[in-house]
Amino acid sequence: MRSSLVVLFGLIATSLWAQDSLRYQPIFMNPAKLRAAQSVYQSASPRLGPFGLSQPAAARFGWDRVQRDSAYAFAAAQTLWLDYLCLFEDSLCADLALIRSPRSVWSEVGIPERFRGERDVAVPPFLAAPGSAEPKPPVVPKAPSADFATPLRITVRPGDSFYRILSRYPGVKLEQLYAANKGSDRIYPGQILVIP
Repeated sequence: MRSSLVVLFGLIATSLWAQDSLRYQPIFMNPAKLRAAQSVYQSASPRLGPFGLSQPAAARFGWDRVQRDSAYAFAAAQTLWLDYLCLFEDSLCADLALIRSPRSVWSEVGIPERFRGERDVAVPPFLAAPGSAEPKPPVVPKAPSADFATPLRITVRPGDSFYRILSRYPGVKLEQLYAANKGSDRIYPGQILVIP
């Protein structure tokens, strides 16, 4: 009985030690490790602050504050890492995106499954991996044909002239505007004009 309890406690202690020693820590938790990984990558753009944030990320959180306030820079790196974690749904990909850039992770890992296929979620063009197929543009319903379109009616405001009205509706010519309004070349405030 005593030996089985010793074995049981030994197994519990070993599993607890293994959990503590194998616990994953995101790379932003250790700025020295993050900067060392970024120096290996040799990015063309300079990295700012103690966590080596890219220029767009530093601009997002504030250039001066990221470079001067280490607690704020930590919060900015944590926020970026969490954004990347939500984007890639993988902690190692989030680490790589913080070390390199999200675009480089897209090109290496590929587009996640949730962004592919005939779903109603489309990959934004700025997130498309280099060399990948361009995302399909969203389907826009066709406008009704000109036969069924009703002409637009506007109310003339004080200070309006035909030229000011034409500047608000590009593509309409002065002759078309005259013809749509019974050939009249005079307008007054409150008058209803037809825009063809």
